[in-house]
Amino acid sequence: NFQMAENLDSVVQKRLEWFTALSAEDQAKVKADKESSRTDEAVKAERTAEMMATFQAADTNQDGLLDITEFEDFMTKLGQNATARGIPTMSPADIDEEMKQKVWGLFNAEGSADGVSP
Repeated sequence: NFQMAENLDSVVQKRLEWFTALSAEDQAKVKADKESSRTDEAVKAERTAEMMATFQAADTNQDGLLDITEFEDFMTKLGQNATARGIPTMSPADIDEEMKQKVWGLFNAEGSADGVSP
């Protein structure tokens, strides 16, 4: 899907711009967190449980899918979770509406239903 690929390119570029603007110390924190989430089974299980609890908290109508408003809340909550662990995150205030739509489009395209599923 061309639109999905275009959205992915834009999202990756924005994330890369954010990451390269971080200090070396903060870049190391982000890398270490990502690596431990991938390689440490206990951390992976903890992050998965955290993500599912966050998804359920954001799914205010409890239909198992996040609409765009719920998705934006979910992404904000994920950032708050990372910040609470001491990991730098992109602030929702730093993401313009066009980019939010691209992120939504990227995740929404993953399933056949309209909405983002866990």
